[in-house]
Amino acid sequence: MPKSKARLLILITWIAVIATGVLSFAVILTHNSDRAFSRAAAYAVYALIALTALLSFLYSARCPRTAKALCFEGCGRGLPAACALCCVGMLYDFVHQCYNCYDYFENVGYVEKNYIIPIAISGFFALLSAGYFIAVFLTVKQTGVDYRNFTAFHFAPLLWAFFKIFTLITGIFDVSKGSQDICNFILLVALIAYFMLFALASEKKAGAASKGFIASSVFAAAMCFTVAVPRMLAAAIGLMGNLENTTVSSPTYFVLGLFIVFVLRENRRCERNGFIGE
Repeated sequence: MPKSKARLLILITWIAVIATGVLSFAVILTHNSDRAFSRAAAYAVYALIALTALLSFLYSARCPRTAKALCFEGCGRGLPAACALCCVGMLYDFVHQCYNCYDYFENVGYVEKNYIIPIAISGFFALLSAGYFIAVFLTVKQTGVDYRNFTAFHFAPLLWAFFKIFTLITGIFDVSKGSQDICNFILLVALIAYFMLFALASEKKAGAASKGFIASSVFAAAMCFTVAVPRMLAAAIGLMGNLENTTVSSPTYFVLGLFIVFVLRENRRCERNGFIGE
C-alpha cells in the first residue's frame, strides 16, 4: 500500500480516537443531567470504537510487510523509554491493587472472596509484568538479555489483562449466580482475539501460524463449547427458563468452535507433513 494511503488511514484512526475520547468525556459530564444526550453520545462512542477497529485492521492488513515483526536492532530512544514507563506503570498498578485489597479489608464486615481474589491475582501479575518489561527493556538496550527466551514470562501481561477483566465483571455480575454471563463475556473476548489473529494470518497467505494464533484457537474453541453445549442441552430438555439472558446464539457458538478446531487441525496436519509457512 502506498505510504500516502497508510498515513491517511492512521490519520483517520487518530481522528476517530480523539472523537471517541471527546464523546466519552461528554457522556461522563452529562450522565446525571441530560439522559437523552448521554444515551446518544454513548451510541456514537460504540460506533466510533467499531470504526477504529475496522481502520486498525485495514491498516494492518494493507501496510507494507517487514522482515521482522519485532526489530530491536538500532532502535532509537523511544522504545527503551516506553519499556521503562511500562515497568513503572505496572508497579503503580501493583501498589494500587495492594491498596485496594487493604482498603477493602478495612471497610467491609464480610469479605467477598469472589471480589477480592481477582484483585489480588491481578496485582500479582502486575508485579510479574513489571519484571517482564524490565526484561524487554534490557533486550532493547542490547545488554545480552533476551526476554524471548522466557516463554512463560510472555503470559504475565496477558493474565494481568485477563484478571483485570474478571475484576470488572465481578462488579457487574454476581459471580456465585452469574457464571453463565461471565463465561459468555470471556468467550466473546476470546473470539475477538481469535478473529483478529485469524484475519492477520489470512493476510499472510503462506505465512506460518504464530504461537498467539494457535493459543487463541485452542482457548476460543474451548470457550465456544463450554458456553454452547450446556445451553443447547438445557434447551433440548425444556429448561430454557433456567438460562440467564436467554439468546439463540449457542448454536452459533458451537459451529464457531467446530470451525476453529478444524482450522487448527489442518494447521497441525500441514506441520506434520512438512508444509511449514514462510
